[in-house]
Amino acid sequence: MSYLKKDDPVIVLSGNNKGLKGQILRVLGDKVIVQGVNVRKRHVKPTQQNPKGSIVQVEKPINASNVALEVGGTPVRLRTRRTDTGAKEIYYKEGDKEVVYRTLKKGR
Repeated sequence: MSYLKKDDPVIVLSGNNKGLKGQILRVLGDKVIVQGVNVRKRHVKPTQQNPKGSIVQVEKPINASNVALEVGGTPVRLRTRRTDTGAKEIYYKEGDKEVVYRTLKKGR
């Protein structure tokens, strides 16, 4: 399960696009589409609106395990925990302190 959401800034950790930064455009299960990453060319057939046809560049999905959240230009590992109220929150460590990134579920 990916804890990343649309518009999160990420860094690619592995693959041909290693080191590239971008924002998540879409989350598709365990895959994500990142802006400017894994760009492929697609040949589009001629239509009435586009009689010549064309070649368009499209971002293709990559596995969510190959990207990490970017905070301050560096990748961080997200972790989860339950609070005293029962809410589930995602956090990351910055030195010795823990920074809450997002709360997933509200407590009882």
